[in-house]
Amino acid sequence: MLTSPAEIIDALGGTKKVAEMLGVGASAISNYRRDGFPAAKHYALAKACEASGLAIDEGVFGGPPAAAPRHFRYDGAITAPVASLDGFLKDLGQAGYRQVETPILQPSDPFINRMGAEMQRRLYRFTDPGGEELCLRPDLTIPTVLDYVRAGRFEEARLCYQGTAFRYQPRGAGKPEEFTQNGLEIINGKTGDAAIEDDIEVLEKLLTIIQAAGVRDYEVHINDFDWLTGDFDWLTDFLKDNNVADAAALEIRQKLDSAENLDDFRRLMQPQPTRETKIYSSLDADSIIAGRSGADIIARMRAKQEQASAPEISDETRERLFAFLEKPSGVGDWLGRRSDEEASNLVTRLIEVVELEKLCFAPAISTPMAYYTGLSFEIHVPALGPRKVIASGGRYDDLVESLGAPRQIPAVGGAIALERLHEAATRQTPLGEA
Repeated sequence: MLTSPAEIIDALGGTKKVAEMLGVGASAISNYRRDGFPAAKHYALAKACEASGLAIDEGVFGGPPAAAPRHFRYDGAITAPVASLDGFLKDLGQAGYRQVETPILQPSDPFINRMGAEMQRRLYRFTDPGGEELCLRPDLTIPTVLDYVRAGRFEEARLCYQGTAFRYQPRGAGKPEEFTQNGLEIINGKTGDAAIEDDIEVLEKLLTIIQAAGVRDYEVHINDFDWLTGDFDWLTDFLKDNNVADAAALEIRQKLDSAENLDDFRRLMQPQPTRETKIYSSLDADSIIAGRSGADIIARMRAKQEQASAPEISDETRERLFAFLEKPSGVGDWLGRRSDEEASNLVTRLIEVVELEKLCFAPAISTPMAYYTGLSFEIHVPALGPRKVIASGGRYDDLVESLGAPRQIPAVGGAIALERLHEAATRQTPLGEA
């Protein structure tokens, strides 16, 4: 692995060749050898290194250097051995995980087609001189899965990684556009009822490093639409408790399925005046327009208007529904209404690794990553405000096949944003003051 600008320059053919490639003078290359590469040249250099098959330490292009202790950026705030990146990856290695490294530059299509609309807007995308569409990786799951698919063995794999990810943030959002992910993936693991064992393993491994960093004030937010419609049908309970009629309840579920996020669901739940209302009110039922009768056009417009209309529930119930979806509910409150034999395997296993008071059910309408197919989770530190999500993950049983595997292969994974983990560790309530 090349760990310095000088090594990269020499590997790419020396001062003259690199100067010609970058369109600069030889003196500039001498400065790069001494002071490092400017950010404006990172893309061209990374592409050239990738084309030459060179393994580059991410520290050369602004990421955390592999040769340095992985906890160097955290100023000693993370003190437990497992909480350093090297320690965490070493522990995973002992548990049967293999560390993988993937390029920062990735083909953009796999991300565009498999991420939520919000994440697509935050991609850093490029077109190289050869016309290939590329992006800076916004997370490390898809690159890791692509690496697994290219290997072609399609056997059970436990993989772990550390690397830099890039996501555009609106100016003033208070969130970094470049951050470090440390994560793990279990691919082609357990199936059926046993799949929950892998889900819990991923969550437990992430909680281990979070707790070792000294972070105590966190919440685990769980979202699973299978859970919504299974034995633990939270939405059904809510609708029954609020005396919502069956027809309105069905409409609410349909609008939840079609909404991209909570704001979109709020819009769908409001009465929606349509321009069709004005149009069909002026149509003559006996007229013929483009070969169709006015009566037929009016009927179709009315059907569209009815489809767009809000379910018939009171304004008070509508606001309670929004609050229910926006603010997670404590699992303990819900379990208190059920007998032990009705407790699902999921909840039983979750409370083995997460303290009950830290566990929340978060019926989110969508997740940033559209490839999740079942259980997904986020670990929140409320003290961080808009940066409260320090880790996330979930099950993505369709992703591996969609990226080229010959069949559906179960998979689950998760990752920690390490800069946020450090910030969370510094924001903890001192022991004895909670």
